[in-house]
Amino acid sequence: MLEHLPPKEQARLIAELPVGAGKVIEHMAPVTSARCVVSLDGDTAAKVVRGLSLDYRLAVLRCMQHSDRERMFLALGASEAEPLRTLLRYRDDTAGALMDPYVLTFPDDITVGEALRRARASTQALLYYLYVTDREQKLVGVATLREVMQSRASDALSSVMRREVARLPAAMRSDDIVKNPHWRDFHALPVVDEKDRFLGVIRHETLRRVEHEVVQNSQQGSAVDTLLALGELYWIGLSSIMPGVTTKIERSQEEHSEPENKDYGEQSRPRGDTAD
Repeated sequence: MLEHLPPKEQARLIAELPVGAGKVIEHMAPVTSARCVVSLDGDTAAKVVRGLSLDYRLAVLRCMQHSDRERMFLALGASEAEPLRTLLRYRDDTAGALMDPYVLTFPDDITVGEALRRARASTQALLYYLYVTDREQKLVGVATLREVMQSRASDALSSVMRREVARLPAAMRSDDIVKNPHWRDFHALPVVDEKDRFLGVIRHETLRRVEHEVVQNSQQGSAVDTLLALGELYWIGLSSIMPGVTTKIERSQEEHSEPENKDYGEQSRPRGDTAD
């Protein structure tokens, strides 16, 4: 019903919803939701966008004009807008667009006790893996939450972490993400940019969704390839038959045309020649 209303009327009704506006508009097409959101005032729009799932939030932002998107980022604030800007830099089917950017990281120059304090303060952004970065946000190590909890509070976090970290380049395409062998050992993999700076993680549930999409696209591609191959075989077969058919048609025409030529020849022959 909302989709059939003008954007301003949609916005008025959405703004009057007491809770869950984001869950309502997720049932609309992203382009329609984008028109609705930009018709809201800044604070209400930011509240609605925060209620959207990350995938749908990105789809809506991609449907906005540049000026509207910048206004949306301003309403969200820098801490929420910057991760979204990063995601929007990458193509839809790359690690940079598929990752979750809202993941807690830890500096490599703090203690285990400080790391645990920060972890308790931000449980929503906490994973089983604790990713460690240097002050330039480059990924330098990883430790499990269990390993950190079993260490002494005074230990340096850098002494607990492992420095060899499996990672995905942000520009990696979905086909290669699915084939990555490190999924056998980890249920989340970090994503880094071209300078090895930590951007976010791809979780195992995201991998399953991407894997399903890759299989579907592969099946559709195979079906198209099969049809094209059959079409090619058809035309190859037809091209090999056509010369023979053409020859037979030409011969048939010659056979039917020869008697007529003889008759015409006899009729046109001078009577004197016949008498002789």
